[in-house]
Amino acid sequence: MGLLRLYSKVTFTKATKETFIFRNYTAGMEWDGGIEDLTDTFKISFPKAGKWEGKDLFAGSAPIFEVGDQIKVEVGYYPNLYEVFDGWVSAISAKIPVEITCEDDMWLLKNTNVTYPDKANINTVVISKKNGEPSKRTKTISPNITLKELLDNILPADIDYTDDTVDVNLGQFRVSNASVAKVLDVLRDKYGLYSYFVDHKLHCGLAYNAATTTTYKYVFDRVAPNAVIDDGNLEYQLSKDISVKVVAKLMGLNNTFEEVTVGDTDGAQRSLHFFWDGVTLPKPDIKKLAETELTSTRYDGFRGSFTTFGYYPIKPGDIAELSDPTLPERDGKYLVKNVKGSVTMEGYRHEITLGNKVG
Repeated sequence: MGLLRLYSKVTFTKATKETFIFRNYTAGMEWDGGIEDLTDTFKISFPKAGKWEGKDLFAGSAPIFEVGDQIKVEVGYYPNLYEVFDGWVSAISAKIPVEITCEDDMWLLKNTNVTYPDKANINTVVISKKNGEPSKRTKTISPNITLKELLDNILPADIDYTDDTVDVNLGQFRVSNASVAKVLDVLRDKYGLYSYFVDHKLHCGLAYNAATTTTYKYVFDRVAPNAVIDDGNLEYQLSKDISVKVVAKLMGLNNTFEEVTVGDTDGAQRSLHFFWDGVTLPKPDIKKLAETELTSTRYDGFRGSFTTFGYYPIKPGDIAELSDPTLPERDGKYLVKNVKGSVTMEGYRHEITLGNKVG
């Protein structure tokens, strides 16, 4: 493997639009994001509180770093530089070394409280930006609200949702002075709707979106730039040794639901959620859907996580293709469930957690 030259760029932007850029910083950066996580996070450490270009980093009347500052992080091996995080400073520790914690746009939603239905704002038109162009969202009140109607009511004006957001009927839905992030938590836990940001737009729906998936290949080589350099948390299992239980729920209007369970009674549980408005045909066959999911979770293949160089701009929801030259029968493609990145004096690393096998 040729010499890989690490390059990084961290840009802080204050409310005044003043920017501070740190290039090739290796004292300590790490980030964490997953399909099932509501918030992506980033942390950067400074060995001590001091000055940068004559200004105080954390103290004084006008420090460089403050909660609410925007941050953009780009990392890669020369000449490739990829964005790995874009968000906001959410906390600054008082200890040494000083650690700055950042969150993606979900931080804004954690600090925005809403009530629904809100009769005071009925028929209010919200101007937001979608695909770079202004768009209108009208606040409404409905006894059986859909997901998109709910998002129209609770999202701040400067945040829109993605085009692939599903429009399912939620039935009767009430929110009383709760944060938008808390509402999204409820949608995940009760309805199985996963929320995360994609290019500053909120995705709310299925955990994985095939339209935004990219496949990256990794090899059990140890010397290639895309090598699996640590597979200690990776295990190859046979389908006959997998014990799993699938619980499928069908939500109807007025919060009614049906439930079906298939698989092993004592197996690890996977939950599925489906919706039916009582009119649209055909009615979802949740037993068949549960059996299909059960089949997809029982496979010969890898489970767990592996560590590799940060050679690819892989993200949760992408596909990791694993190739073993000595055991080609174990080659396979897997959905990426979680990616943890880090930049230290030792270099740039990714810890990739696998989801189900695909293809």
